[in-house]
Amino acid sequence: MKCFSVIFLSLISALSQINAQNFTVDREVARAGNRPVYESEFRQRLEFVPQIGRTASDPDSVYKLEILYSMIGEKLLAQRGEELGLDTTIFVSVPVKYMEKLLVRDALYRIEILDKSRIDSAEFAAGIDRYFKKISAGYFYFNSEDSVYKIYSLLKQNLSPESIISKDNIYKDNFRKVEIKFGDLEAEAEKKLFSLKKNQFTEPLRMGDNWYIFAVDSITNHTQANQKELESAEKQVRQIVRQRNSNSSYDDFYGKFLKNKKSAANSKLYNSFSAKIKNLYAAEKDKLVSSKDSLFSFSNQKALLIENLFGRDSLNTVFINSNGSTLQFKEFIREFAFEGFTYSIKDTIPL
Repeated sequence: MKCFSVIFLSLISALSQINAQNFTVDREVARAGNRPVYESEFRQRLEFVPQIGRTASDPDSVYKLEILYSMIGEKLLAQRGEELGLDTTIFVSVPVKYMEKLLVRDALYRIEILDKSRIDSAEFAAGIDRYFKKISAGYFYFNSEDSVYKIYSLLKQNLSPESIISKDNIYKDNFRKVEIKFGDLEAEAEKKLFSLKKNQFTEPLRMGDNWYIFAVDSITNHTQANQKELESAEKQVRQIVRQRNSNSSYDDFYGKFLKNKKSAANSKLYNSFSAKIKNLYAAEKDKLVSSKDSLFSFSNQKALLIENLFGRDSLNTVFINSNGSTLQFKEFIREFAFEGFTYSIKDTIPL
């Protein structure tokens, strides 16, 4: 009780002065065990914590006292946790490591991706020009490079897509009609298509796993835009170009970063882990069908259940080895839960 009285008196003294003068950086306003609560951190908490349920008639000092008690409680709990060695357990160490990875990943993404995704004036002007155009086109698509270049050769002989199809009916299922607007295609394919005139066609374009050739039927221009339409166009063009630049920076960075790097995972543990998730899913499926919740989620509770199904040796086994950096199987299970995994009971679980 003596310790509590000292803390309480310190609180009252601090609260009575907190608005009476300017803040002095890191002035101690209370002490929790062997740790101080500084005025700067108290003020930050006071300003940023939502004051849920508080009304204008509530005394200011009561709210401040609640905040300060919360901070003292947190520091006391942290000290007790350190005394018990809780910070060395997997329940603490894995989440902390995971949060560190998230923060590093976020900082890396901002530096290497977002900061290199700026829009220059030429990109923006080209985007605005294309935004007010709509192209009607026919296109051939194949998963074979040889097949697409056969079509390209025929088109260069001044044969139209329709004449190619009527001449050799085998290409009928490889031809489609489409209307294309700004943002529908990959940036490089869009650039080439929007540079064409009516009745012209692109060279073979590789997009994903397929090859394409586009032949322009007509181009519609919408140039009589009012102020509202222009503002909408500018907003959407910026979003599309910024996203494209981000994707390009992402591919470029990870292409260089992952070059010559190899990772290996323990397939035996992976297959066993997958089988156990399937079993959990099967056990819950009937219950979920009869409830309003149709999603299967891999929670921390399920992570504990699965850990208990594996022996200590398995949990401590290196599950992933990537250029000397390793991840134990128990760490993977926890990070998998933190990352989040949900699946609809309407579909077959993809494992």
